Amino acid sequence: MAVEALYLFGRILQLIAFKYVVIRMFDYFESNDFFKTKSGRKIHRSIHDIALVSLHLLLIVQIIRYLVAT
Repeated sequence: MAVEALYLFGRILQLIAFKYVVIRMFDYFESNDFFKTKSGRKIHRSIHDIALVSLHLLLIVQIIRYLVAT
């Protein structure tokens, strides 16, 4: 039981770190005009939003699993 809780706590920390990396990566791409098309229009940041929402959902699931395990 304690090993599973420790594992889930590690997963929570891993997801938080991954979320930070995704945010920093998209900020870097946006600052370097990575999201512009050839005509100069900016691409909608829906990919970024979907990634953050899915990471938040994974984080919530891991927190619930951690709380149930402890």
